[in-house]
Amino acid sequence: MITTNGILDTGLRALKAYQIALATTSHNISNAATEGYSRQRANLAPTLPMPHTPGQIGSGVEATYITRLRDATLDSTIRTEVSNLGRWTQEKETLGVLETQLGEATNGTIANALSEFWNAWQELATAPEELGIRSVVVEKAKSLADAFQNVDTQLAGFTVGLNQSLTAKVNDANTYSKNIAQLNYDIFRIELTGANANDLRDRRDLMIEKLAELSDIVVTPQANGALDVQIQTAGGPEYLVQGFLSFDMDCSDISVPADGYNEVTLGGVQVTSNSGRFKGFADDFANVAATRTSLNNLAGTLINTVNARHALGYDLYGNAGGSFFSGTSAADIDVEAAVSASPALIAASNSAAGVPGNGLNALGIAGIRDQTVLGGATLNDGLGTLVIELGSKAREANLRYADYATTVRVMKEQRESISGVNMDEELTNMLAFQRAYQGAARIITTVDDMLDRIINRMGRVGL
Repeated sequence: MITTNGILDTGLRALKAYQIALATTSHNISNAATEGYSRQRANLAPTLPMPHTPGQIGSGVEATYITRLRDATLDSTIRTEVSNLGRWTQEKETLGVLETQLGEATNGTIANALSEFWNAWQELATAPEELGIRSVVVEKAKSLADAFQNVDTQLAGFTVGLNQSLTAKVNDANTYSKNIAQLNYDIFRIELTGANANDLRDRRDLMIEKLAELSDIVVTPQANGALDVQIQTAGGPEYLVQGFLSFDMDCSDISVPADGYNEVTLGGVQVTSNSGRFKGFADDFANVAATRTSLNNLAGTLINTVNARHALGYDLYGNAGGSFFSGTSAADIDVEAAVSASPALIAASNSAAGVPGNGLNALGIAGIRDQTVLGGATLNDGLGTLVIELGSKAREANLRYADYATTVRVMKEQRESISGVNMDEELTNMLAFQRAYQGAARIITTVDDMLDRIINRMGRVGL
């Protein structure tokens, strides 16, 4: 039987349903600029009808649940591309700075110092008896050694900066893991009551995406609503987040002997990321190490080649020449202390009998400039190749970065079309829900008028 109370209940249910719909729309509008927020929707459905002749009579509407609009498959794909972008972002940033610093140092300081070094020997060959010219050779050699040492110091300092940056990123990753584990617990606790933890799920997805920027990860949903997160290590996949627990990564130099480059570890086992900033850092360290190796090879070849030729000559006293340079690498190259203190010990002559006017050995050292002593290349060519190789890597990093940046942008735009807040749509919904709410309120006022007439006016004569 249809009753006035039943009609009142229908209106009341509609009021509640459209209040929820309006509140959800307001929540969407309020979070239109919130990072990671997904648009929510109140799902409205008709309530169970009442049996009545000649058929069922509807009993109104209710908000059954509030859902967030999200595509899990798209999220997973975006995480993969964000990891790739993270790697090449890191390499682009590092190689750009490294190429600039090394290019200025090698094409400028070292190249100029090397050219002046050869020229000084060339001049000494014309006047080997002149102590002033010999002093110039020592001065130019010291300038060249200083140039090598300065670049090596820059690379060492660059490595320290990379280590510090990597440590900071590992700390960020640990923070994200802790937040994900805590959100797993909070979501479980809230949804255990039958409620929807939509906002918390958004925050968790954001933390996972930030973590994916640092390394490729595997995300596995659990029956209780939690998300487990694993990362690849040298010993296989290991948990960063397992249910309500998180596991911290460490950052240190674990090489034996230590090589000065930090590595990421989890439970004492090296993390072997295939993408993300961690992979970028690993490549950065490899590039710096390769650059230092090439620079050391260049300096070592210079030292050995000049020393070998210098040992064939004779100084101003008619004594056989010894080493001109000391050291073995860019870090410790220097002029031999005895030669530095007494330029007369420079072996410019190619025979004892030719002292002091014979400068043929000095001419031979000057001729090293054009000799292919570095794997089929001259020392000057080797210096140029060092910069060219680094520039090639920098260009590749820029191209890869641009490709992945475009891919991520397009995919995020696609996600935004699904999950983002469209203000025009939300305002349209707000007007529709407002009208529906007003209609529900009119139902109640209409029934109120009906009851007023029945209670206060029926049965009174003359009314």
